[in-house]
Amino acid sequence: MDLVVGPGPLQGGVRAPSSKSVAHRALVCAAASSAPTFVECTDTSQDIDATVRCLTELGAEFTWQGDTLRVTGMGA
Repeated sequence: MDLVVGPGPLQGGVRAPSSKSVAHRALVCAAASSAPTFVECTDTSQDIDATVRCLTELGAEFTWQGDTLRVTGMGA
């Protein structure tokens, strides 16, 4: 999405929400990995939290480090 504001004294930024679809795919791939993986996830949701719980039950480990999830995969 492009956003143009002007003319005028306005300035600033817009933070787009994280994509749940991309987050789910990244978490599943990270959980299947044999190496620790870091997934930046600035926003979370009940769906993403449920995915993390399911993958934890399957043997992956998740640790929040700020806005980033450190994932130790099931193949590690």
